[in-house]
Amino acid sequence: MRILLLLYFTTIISCSNKSSQIKVYEDSAIYFSKKLSAITDSGFSMNDSIRMNQKTRIFIYQTMRQHYIDMANELKK
Repeated sequence: MRILLLLYFTTIISCSNKSSQIKVYEDSAIYFSKKLSAITDSGFSMNDSIRMNQKTRIFIYQTMRQHYIDMANELKK
């Protein structure tokens, strides 16, 4: 599913104009913001392996969110 989503965004980005690219980047940032808030709102597990998994996902979601925000801002210039 994630691969299909990535392929979909890649196709849209390569075949569309600047304003649609900005919209895709903004939508992606919103998606990762929602994923980040969902995992942080649920709290951390007492299980060490699950907690490490949660921390890893938080790092990934924050990084991807910031990446898409930066890409959208770069295109807006």
